[in-house]
Amino acid sequence: MENLPEWAQELVTLYKIGNYHQFLIDRNIRDLVFDGNKNYSTVRQFLIDLIFCDVLRTVKGRFDHLIYFSLSTGIREFSRENKKFGSSGQKITCKEKEILSELSINNEQLNQPLMRSLTILDNALKTRWSREKTDSESNTNEDENFKIGVIIDNLEHITPETQGAAGLSTNPDLIKFFEQVYSWGSDARIKSLNNISILLTENRNMLPASIRGKESGTYPIGIPIPDMSVRQHYLQSVKKSWEEHVNEESIEYRKQFPFHYYLSEDENLKLTANITKGYRVVDIKKILDISRSADPELQKLSGLGTAADKENICRFLDTHKNEIICSASKGLLEIVTSITGFNNIGGLEEAKNYFKRISKAILSDDADHRKIIPKGVLLTGPPGTGKSLLAKALSDETKLNLVRMGNIRSMWVGETERNLSLVLDLLKSMAPTIVFIDEIDQALGARQSSSGDSGVSGRIFQQILDFMGNNDNRGDVIWIAATNRADLLDDAMISRFDRIIPVLLPGSKIEWKRVVEGILNQLNIDFDDTIIDSFLNEPDNIRFLKKHSGRSIETVIRLAYQNMLLGREGNTEESFNLKYLQQAFDTFKININEKMFELQTLLAIASCNETTFIPKPSDSADDENRYEYPFENVDKLIETTIENRTNDALDQRIQELKQVVRI
Repeated sequence: MENLPEWAQELVTLYKIGNYHQFLIDRNIRDLVFDGNKNYSTVRQFLIDLIFCDVLRTVKGRFDHLIYFSLSTGIREFSRENKKFGSSGQKITCKEKEILSELSINNEQLNQPLMRSLTILDNALKTRWSREKTDSESNTNEDENFKIGVIIDNLEHITPETQGAAGLSTNPDLIKFFEQVYSWGSDARIKSLNNISILLTENRNMLPASIRGKESGTYPIGIPIPDMSVRQHYLQSVKKSWEEHVNEESIEYRKQFPFHYYLSEDENLKLTANITKGYRVVDIKKILDISRSADPELQKLSGLGTAADKENICRFLDTHKNEIICSASKGLLEIVTSITGFNNIGGLEEAKNYFKRISKAILSDDADHRKIIPKGVLLTGPPGTGKSLLAKALSDETKLNLVRMGNIRSMWVGETERNLSLVLDLLKSMAPTIVFIDEIDQALGARQSSSGDSGVSGRIFQQILDFMGNNDNRGDVIWIAATNRADLLDDAMISRFDRIIPVLLPGSKIEWKRVVEGILNQLNIDFDDTIIDSFLNEPDNIRFLKKHSGRSIETVIRLAYQNMLLGREGNTEESFNLKYLQQAFDTFKININEKMFELQTLLAIASCNETTFIPKPSDSADDENRYEYPFENVDKLIETTIENRTNDALDQRIQELKQVVRI
């Protein structure tokens, strides 16, 4: 077996030099692996082939037998001559005759009780094995020593810590099984015999801590999520296999394999490898298999490689992306599809300008420009002001994946802790990518753990802090978070964000015009510019607008559009007009807590770390551009804050508001 994956090369090297004879393999163990020749096989089959091939041969002999165990299958035996489940057909002799019966696997013993299986596995590893040479193999009848391997699959389903209920964690059989497996890593007899044991688990964090580290004598190896080169190699192998069988003259045959025909062009193959960031090889295989079925996304394909085909292929991939990433992240990540550009966001000019600069840096090949890409940006302010829209627009501008991280502080917080390392690995494999965390104060909380989680929340928080603070991830994983209450965030978390930008209610007529235009454009509603001007020229409208967020005015516009559809009375030519907008606005009642909005506004300004992002109050004679905060006596506080670059002027008012809203 040549051209082994790096993780397999590491296992072979450590075993042959005698450092370790027990290995814990985790992470991407349910994937397909290139076997070094021309095929892709499951990790389990790959390991079986690896053990039997001569790459692991030492002066102590070669491997002739392997015993595989999982709770679902029980004991299975493999041999060099027959790598399938079942008996080997080869006569095995043993110097220690008394345990031979325990290792003669037959169909009646396939589903062994746990402790009987443990006895078989333990004896197999601690036995000096030999086989009788035949006359054709040697002039002597002396026995030849050989080695045996053991693979335990899904170890997390067996060990005590992963059983969930406290009662099961005291099960003596489970505890004994784990303790015995744990002891193999440092067992001198197994080491002297050069036998090998491999433990498979999806996530080492699901196991008791004592077996995860090298000090236990068990060496941990993680199988990574495939990178660009691996995905491209797999697609190349698919392309080559298809081209060997395809009949170039058969259009109907090509239509049966639209995706394969698409991959026949190198440019399309590279594009597909890039689109499938975060995918396992087995995921790509699944997508290719689906493409041969009657998938509605591909029914229109001609199979001739047209531009329309390419567009449909990309759409087909996007359709399945969220399902794949959500499954791989155990539900903690969700792909967000965005068609929101900066031009469709009204107001927020300074924030948009900053994100446009970041977009150019992300797309640039200039190393100096890429240095300005932030590790993270925190958007803070009242709800409904456009924080998530900015993240979507950055994704749309750069064409990077945008993934939303869910609330990890859930009732399954222990599961989250175990799975978080997998999620962070997935994010790195999807790089460059944008991670959006909404309401980060609720989703992540603070460093301090809650009273009932035994420190789990604190460990989760620290793990994310370490990842966000790692400069190696700058430009690869860009964190954008939103919060209404930046004061609830831990100082250590605040420090992870390069920029903290207040995203506030519109404060001028020109801003409101841009907000209304942006919403109408997002909703694809045709309108006349004079409608917005006429609407904003009404003094009462402006007075009430100051207490609206962009989200609430979107509700008003949707209501106005609904009224238009109901009021047409057969006149389908009537378009969106001032009458319907004004009617909807006149009946819409403000239901926000104004003091809370004021508090959230001041907290956003207090947390901001660059004054250019703070809207400055203006007494301009120009009615359209005059900026005013919608709260009494706030303008002066903001002016003082910008001038002094401290929060001294805000602190007292913030404390007063906290008393009023009782938080």
